[in-house]
Amino acid sequence: MYDLVIIGAGPAGLAASAYAIRKNLNFLTVGDALGGKALYRVSIPGTSEHRVLRADQLITGFRRELEYLSERCCIGMVREVTHQGHNYSLSVEVGTESKLIECHSLLIATGTRIRKLGVPGESDFAGRGLGYSALSYSHLLTDRDIFLYGDSQRSVDSALEVALHARTVVLVLEQMGRYHQIYQQRLHGSENITLLENRSIKAFRGDSYCSSVMLSDENGETQEVRADAFFLELRPTPNSAIVAELVETDEYGHIVIDTRNRTSAAGVFAAGDVTSLGFEQSLVAVGEGAKALLSAYEQLTWST
Repeated sequence: MYDLVIIGAGPAGLAASAYAIRKNLNFLTVGDALGGKALYRVSIPGTSEHRVLRADQLITGFRRELEYLSERCCIGMVREVTHQGHNYSLSVEVGTESKLIECHSLLIATGTRIRKLGVPGESDFAGRGLGYSALSYSHLLTDRDIFLYGDSQRSVDSALEVALHARTVVLVLEQMGRYHQIYQQRLHGSENITLLENRSIKAFRGDSYCSSVMLSDENGETQEVRADAFFLELRPTPNSAIVAELVETDEYGHIVIDTRNRTSAAGVFAAGDVTSLGFEQSLVAVGEGAKALLSAYEQLTWST
């Protein structure tokens, strides 16, 4: 019986694991891979990050610390979580086997899944000029021409921030009417943002890197847009299904937490992109993972 099981080994889960080690907790971290989305990088021609502390470099330090204590790490997929009295049981798929793991408390740090369009060229150029989080690369986009496509407030926020660095930004929104009027005014008032409405992406094109995107309007007319980097800012899907029956979630599936990362279920904490916090940044997830672990530790300490 573990004191705590951390589900997820991305930025939030690994930071929580590092603090669990420091607190000498009897814990286990379960994840399908150590590092999560923080290890995914987009290569943009002509850019260099040698002066920037990258999130994946920070996460690598946490990962190595957990790898050293191999008994605290389980590479597998959690298939089911059930509440058993005052404890929790997890059914974990490890390779071809299934393991039952029990614990007093849970920390959910399962992150989100990137949503893809599935159009021609997307899989070919993913990571090579085409990415899924413009905010993570805004510091590299100075004097560049950038293309963004989105379906949520996230894409509007990204365009406004990227426009502070980039030479030009072409933003394609699925439905402009859903965005608050003040954001519409800011978009239309920005001199280097071109807003295109009622367009869909048909294909990405390029050679070694993505260099253009083919758009189609509601009349079927096509348009080619060239840029230095391309980003799909689609609302990600929270990986909360395994605990959806245990904790409160919002309309999009994010786990609702309070200021101490507690969920609606006793002994269950959550951190990172899977929560309703709203900031999808690796360094924010690291801080939230540490905070959630400290809250869990405090509860475990006072309950014994």
